[in-house]
Amino acid sequence: MNLVENRGFEEIIRSGGDHRLDIIQGSFLNLYGCSPTPYEHISYSSSTASTVSFDAYNHARNIFDRVCKLDDLSDPFQNVRDRLRSYIGLDDSVDIALGPSGTDMELISLLASIEKNPVVSNILVARDEVGSGIEFAASGRHSSSTTPSGKSATKGDYIAGFEKHDIELESVSVRHSNGSIVPVDDVLKDVVSKIESATARGRRVLLHLVYRTKTGIISPCFYSIKKLMQKYSENLDVVVDACQYRMSNESLRLLLAANCMVIITGSKFYAGAPFSSALLVPESVRDRFVTNNSSIPKGIEDYFSRSELPIRWAIFNSLPSERNNVGLLLRWETALYEMTRFSAVHKERFQASVQIFHEVLDQIISSYDCFSLVREDKGVSLVTEQDSIFNQTIQTFVLEDGKKELNDAKIIYQALYQDLSPILDNPIAKTICHIGQPVKVKKNADGNWSAALRVSLNANYFAQQSGKILDKQRIVLQSELGAIFSKMKLILDNYDSVKEFVSERGTF
Repeated sequence: MNLVENRGFEEIIRSGGDHRLDIIQGSFLNLYGCSPTPYEHISYSSSTASTVSFDAYNHARNIFDRVCKLDDLSDPFQNVRDRLRSYIGLDDSVDIALGPSGTDMELISLLASIEKNPVVSNILVARDEVGSGIEFAASGRHSSSTTPSGKSATKGDYIAGFEKHDIELESVSVRHSNGSIVPVDDVLKDVVSKIESATARGRRVLLHLVYRTKTGIISPCFYSIKKLMQKYSENLDVVVDACQYRMSNESLRLLLAANCMVIITGSKFYAGAPFSSALLVPESVRDRFVTNNSSIPKGIEDYFSRSELPIRWAIFNSLPSERNNVGLLLRWETALYEMTRFSAVHKERFQASVQIFHEVLDQIISSYDCFSLVREDKGVSLVTEQDSIFNQTIQTFVLEDGKKELNDAKIIYQALYQDLSPILDNPIAKTICHIGQPVKVKKNADGNWSAALRVSLNANYFAQQSGKILDKQRIVLQSELGAIFSKMKLILDNYDSVKEFVSERGTF
């Protein structure tokens, strides 16, 4: 039991991350409303995170029983990399680094640029539409009060060793201050201007793009980025944040063929236990890590152990080999389990299921005066047309009373996954509903962000429903989405008492 120190499965599977995995006192849920143990609830939350399914949980338990007898996880982690490589359809020229979250993987992409030039400009596109920790990691700083190794940290402080480098952080917005979408061509112009300014000052550029932001934006166009990489090839690295992983594997391969690094997760669309992430590194970039002539920042050891990174990355040989992130391994096992199940879903069934989702959601929302779907022309530029159907698996809606704002949406989000029967005499009050976190998409007349939330489908849903006739699938959606919006309406009708109830609990 060397690797688990006599700790139980539920404790281990949520270890090796940061504070977001901690169970909130007085509950059985983490900061995102997810439990390390599956339970009966209605979940359309994969845009943020999901509670692991019963089947994936049992699979990980079986893995746990085997790995807890080991002294080293090098082989099990290599097995995860090999199976992920096979699922995506990658050859051996692409390397795969594993880590808890997309925020953590940003550190490795930053190191790739530093290896070429210690003077780096990190340009974040859609900074407000990605995880809040990215802006810290993008400059080599702690994004949480806890590191994956379990050490305490001060959020915003430099990770040891990164302070020696000159890292400049810049951002490019994809929305105007009023919430409207910036045209794709204008985003590209802003990106080019910042690249040219940085390179003129002798800086290397790390361009951080997002393939589907929290609200579905993909900007700028992939083919424009390919041209930029050709023009500035000597001074430009690109990392694509595809953490939603709502895209085809063909698109992933095209991004890598264009020499982009790509960050994916197994805990959003694929609904594995949060958090599990990977950085896919093309050959042109990975060779920077193969030599061990350089020294890495000391603080990297607080985020990664040696077994999580490719064997041939000799530059990381100083990382501790005796520390093994068992929790990360188990979370990736749940994700790979769901990937395997999803791979059996036929494309035509996938498309039909998404179409039914849209039809049912339109029908339910149109039956209320207080909700409306967000319909925006995002100017989405997909890598391949196959990504169109993935892009439709998340839908954003707003509360239309003109009074509720973003902070109200946060209360509603939390209230949905709590039992409200102590204060509300209605059968739906007890129903636990989990949806996606609030997002910024439009502003009210008073200039404040509207209350906007998301519902989304995940791979587990498609796998479970694939064997059912479509009419039965429609009935499931009508029942579950109907319950979500019915409970939301109940919350709105009793908002002051619900807000007080949620606030008094003080746990979320």
